[in-house]
Amino acid sequence: MNATKKIFSIKEVADLLGVDRITVYRWVKSGKVKAEMIGGAYVISVVDLPHHFIGGLSEDKKIQIRDAVAQALEQYGETFRALAQE
Repeated sequence: MNATKKIFSIKEVADLLGVDRITVYRWVKSGKVKAEMIGGAYVISVVDLPHHFIGGLSEDKKIQIRDAVAQALEQYGETFRALAQE
């Protein structure tokens, strides 16, 4: 998935959050996730996603993210600190 992408399909959001696409579709239908119909398919803007990451991530995904952040800090911590001071 392209990190600079501005809109996502239901399937892409489902893959990103580690849930079934039917779950995302239900979120859209219930109003939990804001989506727009384009060409007969729902699309979800990247700005509408952050509010739903926390509840949608499985524990395994959260652990993977924590591990990746810890590894990045270990490898590039000094660089991050230097950049923060600029």
